[in-house]
Amino acid sequence: MGEEKVEKRVGKLLVVDDDLILLGELKKNLESQGYSVTTATDGMAGLMLCLKEDFDLVLTDIRMPKMGGREMLRKIFMKNPRIPVIVMTAYGNIQEAVKTIKEGVKDYVIKPFNWDDLYGRIGRTLDLSKVDLARNRFQEQVSPRRKTDYIISQNKLMEEIFALITLAGKRKEPVIIIGEEGTEKNKIARALHFSGTRARGSFVEINCGIFSEKLIWNDLVGNKNSTGQLLHQAMNGTIHFEDVHKLSIHYLQELMEVLKLYYPHTENDAVRFVFSFTPAEYKANEFSGIIIKVPPLRDRIDDIPMLAYYFLEEVISQFHKRVDGFTDDAVKKLLSYSWPDNVHELQQKVRDAVMLTTKQLISPDDLLLESYMDYTTPISFKEAKRRFEFNYVTSLLRFSGGNVSRAAQIAHKDRKDFYYLMRKHKMNSKDFK
Repeated sequence: MGEEKVEKRVGKLLVVDDDLILLGELKKNLESQGYSVTTATDGMAGLMLCLKEDFDLVLTDIRMPKMGGREMLRKIFMKNPRIPVIVMTAYGNIQEAVKTIKEGVKDYVIKPFNWDDLYGRIGRTLDLSKVDLARNRFQEQVSPRRKTDYIISQNKLMEEIFALITLAGKRKEPVIIIGEEGTEKNKIARALHFSGTRARGSFVEINCGIFSEKLIWNDLVGNKNSTGQLLHQAMNGTIHFEDVHKLSIHYLQELMEVLKLYYPHTENDAVRFVFSFTPAEYKANEFSGIIIKVPPLRDRIDDIPMLAYYFLEEVISQFHKRVDGFTDDAVKKLLSYSWPDNVHELQQKVRDAVMLTTKQLISPDDLLLESYMDYTTPISFKEAKRRFEFNYVTSLLRFSGGNVSRAAQIAHKDRKDFYYLMRKHKMNSKDFK
């Protein structure tokens, strides 16, 4: 029988303890796990090392000569308040270890400790530290209020679009936004409105795929019994036509001519018109204006972790569920996926993962990206069935727009049975409408 492989961990650890025998054992065993380990025999030496070098985690005793662990940690936290720390203590000093938790320490272990338990605590603490760093980077990137803060990105292609939005906001021509489904063209339109001279006016959005041509005409131009309300509402503002390809070109041309006839001041661009298309639907000879091409998510993979954390914050605040973030392997899975439905698909997959996971960190198995059978580690039949049910019911509710009767009909299930599955997986039809 071959030797069992030990998963190697990565991290630079500082271990501080005045017990030289224990210190030697800690160094040897932690290095066998893959860690780089530096040791110190008292708090003063540990502090000096922390001032000179950067460590991923500090593992320290509390009671030591020259400088105790708590005093050392207070000074270390002044330099790096986010460094994760685990304290080691004897049974008689548990109360003091608990006090250090309130002072910023992440965890504590009791001597003599179980080595596997110690390895687990160090690994979890390092994972959560990475989550905290990613969340802090995310908050630093999105917290400044700016004209394009409707769009979360650090990608160079998107930075070029931000610059184009600022430029287009000062111009009078119509704007044409071209991008695949799910690339948040509506957010580009909204950013354009609030970046320009029309920011104080109203932003009116018309989904041409939902409303009939007659209804859109009545709302914009009016009829013999009433005058159009939307155009009045959008004066000195913006009208965004989504899915404009679903209107006939003849109808659209006639609509524009009538708008200029009825409202001559639209010729002076009191209303900014924005049209959005997918690349396959856009016909250059039928529309003219400033063109903004939105890249698909697969071309801005450096945005994926930040967007994932952004959507995670949204979901956990909505459902009040404790999920701290993603494991490294989960992030790798997000980065390796092609995202055919772009940002909207990422948002849905993060939401599904939060609802599915039973752990503090989302793992690769919580991310249902390819199929419900694609698991990185073997699972029980019961767990596979649970995940299939969750994925299946979610997809039906999403397809039916939250219509439970329609979802049950597609599944060939009685409505009461379908409601039972929804309650079992803690789903609410309102979340899909």
